[in-house]
Amino acid sequence: MGQNHIVEGLSRAIEKTRVGQSYLFVGPRGVGKTSTARILAKSLNCHEGESVAPCLSCPSCAEIEKGNCLDVIEIDGASNNLVDDVRTLRERVHFQPMRDRRKIYIIDEVQRLTGSAFDALLRTLEEPPGYAHFIFATTDPQKIPDTIVSRCQVFEFRRLGEVAIREKLTEICGSEGIAVDDAVLSAISRGCRGGMRDAEGMLDQLLAASREAPTLDDLERVVGLARPDHWRELLEAIEKDDAPSILLNVDSFLARGGGERDFVEQACDAVRDLLHIVLLGHDSLGVTPAPETREHVIDLAGRFGRDRLEALLGLLLGLESRMAKAPLASRALLEW
Repeated sequence: MGQNHIVEGLSRAIEKTRVGQSYLFVGPRGVGKTSTARILAKSLNCHEGESVAPCLSCPSCAEIEKGNCLDVIEIDGASNNLVDDVRTLRERVHFQPMRDRRKIYIIDEVQRLTGSAFDALLRTLEEPPGYAHFIFATTDPQKIPDTIVSRCQVFEFRRLGEVAIREKLTEICGSEGIAVDDAVLSAISRGCRGGMRDAEGMLDQLLAASREAPTLDDLERVVGLARPDHWRELLEAIEKDDAPSILLNVDSFLARGGGERDFVEQACDAVRDLLHIVLLGHDSLGVTPAPETREHVIDLAGRFGRDRLEALLGLLLGLESRMAKAPLASRALLEW
């Protein structure tokens, strides 16, 4: 979903029988790296033949979906990151596949491997058996040695757009016969920061904790995403230089269980919306819950102006960095 450039590249490789032996999937969490690796494994080992559209019902496809296929080995790099773990992999990779055409290793969080483990892995990547394929997934490619990256085909996964995520959530709710207000789905689409897995997790958590159709109040209580009007009130107070209202706004967010860094991140999103309106016009606003909300935000953006919004965004970004260095003083930094 939302990664068409990657789907097209891998599909052409399969169709031309030019599938690489090592891939590196790069991108933020929850955007489909591991899911894509499993789909690629199904395409290569499907009993109906290699295809961009695996059957999904043969023993290989079914076992890959369940995570118990003997010829598709998934490894968590965070907990199997030592040189001995990689040496075990090197020994086993030379055994022929148990049943399928190819033996595929999917290594998640590969950046967590130690330096010695990477050195051991490099020897395998230099001369891999013809039937062996490696698919690495990472959220932090800078930590992977260049010697490893240079031996992989690199695919960069992008964050998903809010509209695409909301449409997918609407599809999920419709398939399960669940009624959820568009404003709630829009808030989740924004709060997940481009991660479909996070969006689905928020929706599941919300539905599990709500007796009736979930509301924005439920979303704030259960997931910790503040209502859109919370940020409008904050920005109104900042625009009017109303310090008491600003402090009350911060206090109400923290009193409901939100964290200081969560406050800064969500406030950055709100300021970013206004800045986009000023720079790109009101059509850039994207997902909004209602027309009256849109008009209010457009008016607020005009009152702020570009210079004040850029200064405010810079202040918030600097505040986030300072909080990371002094976490025990986060509240004082936020308020003052």
